[in-house]
Amino acid sequence: MERNVNLNLDNLKFSNPTPKEGEEITIEAVIRNLGDPCEFDAVFYWAPEIILSKEQMEKYTKPEYEIYREKIKISSGERVKVQFKWKAKKNFSCLFVKPENIEVIDSWTDKP
Repeated sequence: MERNVNLNLDNLKFSNPTPKEGEEITIEAVIRNLGDPCEFDAVFYWAPEIILSKEQMEKYTKPEYEIYREKIKISSGERVKVQFKWKAKKNFSCLFVKPENIEVIDSWTDKP
C-alpha cells in the first residue's frame, strides 16, 4: 500500500509582520493534511532572507534557526492550528515550517 503524505501550510499570521529585534510576537499557523493520517513534528525556523528555494530552506534548517517545535497528530482532511510566542531576531525576514519525523498512521483507532 502506497503512503500519501500531503501536508500544507494553509495560513501563517504574525501579530506584527515587521517586528524589531527582541520584540515578542505571536505566530499562528494552520496546517492542513490532504494525505493519510499521520504524526509529525511541525518545526518552525526563521531566516534573515526570503526563502525562495529548497537550497535556501536547507541552509536555515539548523538548530540555531529553530524557534519552535510541536508534535502533531492529524487525520486526513483535518486542519490543526499552532500558536506560539517568539522574540524576533536581528535581521529577521522570513519564517517557515518544515514537517519532520513524519509517521503515517495505519489505524486511527487510537485518535486522542
